[in-house]
Amino acid sequence: MRATGRATVRLTVPEVERLLDPAQAAATARVVLDHAPVLEPVLAALAEPEVAVRVVVARRDVLVEHRVHATPDVAAVLVTGHEPRGAQASGTVEGAVEEVELTGLHPAAVPALLAGLVDLGPHRRAHEGAPADLDVVRDLFSPDDLLRTSALQLADADSAWSVEVLAVEQEPRVLSGVDGSAGLALLLDGDDGRPAWVPSTSTEVFRTFTTLYA
Repeated sequence: MRATGRATVRLTVPEVERLLDPAQAAATARVVLDHAPVLEPVLAALAEPEVAVRVVVARRDVLVEHRVHATPDVAAVLVTGHEPRGAQASGTVEGAVEEVELTGLHPAAVPALLAGLVDLGPHRRAHEGAPADLDVVRDLFSPDDLLRTSALQLADADSAWSVEVLAVEQEPRVLSGVDGSAGLALLLDGDDGRPAWVPSTSTEVFRTFTTLYA
């Protein structure tokens, strides 16, 4: 654990697991506060969120998970990254150490954060749409590099992402997408009621992100 700013701490994956474990959270939070006392409201949101968001991003060479736990006043953000052993450069490399950055945001900033995490951007072409094989969808987020790479190829995508939202007194919501040179598409029910990759745009996805607290 190390502070990288007045209101930012970098954690190892085991430290994050302890923060999210009710039996160990209080003790781990005290250590965090020793490094960054201003994170106290952020830790409170992490422990008792009204909305919890889990983001999984898959590419051929990496599978990462991010989390956002929010109250009406603050969002606790856990963003996973990779750092090469013995270096300060960013990026995913062989032998990289996975670290998680803990910081706080105003809840209104969460949609823009999600857009950045899933790498929303302009597209030169629109996705043509296609039926979605749920076995392939499952493999898009496999920890096995070969399965994930094969699934991305079958989906004609450079990356895939899934945003799962758990809110108090609401049904869970999941939005999944694939992105790449073939365009952006969301996993939805097609016209025949079967799962399909439905063409979308970055603007439409961002608007959906803004409804997370609705």
